[in-house]
Amino acid sequence: MDISGELAFPCAVKSRNSHLVIGGSATNQAISAARCGAKASLIGTIGNDIFGKTILATLRREGIHSSGIVKSDEPTSIINSITIPNGQQASIIMEGASNNISAKQIPDNLLNEKTLLLLQNDINIETNTDILKRCKKGGAKSIICVSHENNIDKALFDYSDIQIINEQVSYCDNKSTIKVKYTSKAFDAFCGSFAACFQAGLALELSTKYGHVAAQKYMESGSFPYICDIEEDVKNLKA
Repeated sequence: MDISGELAFPCAVKSRNSHLVIGGSATNQAISAARCGAKASLIGTIGNDIFGKTILATLRREGIHSSGIVKSDEPTSIINSITIPNGQQASIIMEGASNNISAKQIPDNLLNEKTLLLLQNDINIETNTDILKRCKKGGAKSIICVSHENNIDKALFDYSDIQIINEQVSYCDNKSTIKVKYTSKAFDAFCGSFAACFQAGLALELSTKYGHVAAQKYMESGSFPYICDIEEDVKNLKA
């Protein structure tokens, strides 16, 4: 939502325009991974409302398995973002159903050597740590994507195999840490594309290159790219 003027409470806000989009880091990264050829499944919680139904329809259209999505009595989580002409942004986050996400939504038999799990630090530390420990026990690979300073704990880095961190976050610098300059959906484009390529057996360096190209293409087009478009740019980089 783009508005004019400065905010001062109490106030009535008039908007020039507004946009409704399906998002959230997990959904964005799943779409990015699926468009890069990954067999992607999304684990989460939504409300039994029009927003939840739209999310499910979007996932199915992208070929993402949604059997791990649980419906909650609470409404689907919504982020209302307000942007003023100078580019500053304020967000109102209605957490809703996302508060009901549980580590138990991922059964142990799925956390095996064939699985790569992509986690975001939007989820609370306890839930993520529980899942990461079970990944180690079951032989699954894991990536924690850290886009902001909240919900970070040393355990997330100790138990995850790879950490993808926005360079503005100054918490960790392990040998297995990849720091990137991207924010918002470009960050998600990097994470999803990187994970898909890494899971497909590409080397860490090449997977990282694919992730960078995906992020750049998202910033150019505002859309998560498909693997064929990314491969063309990667070939040009090699040349």
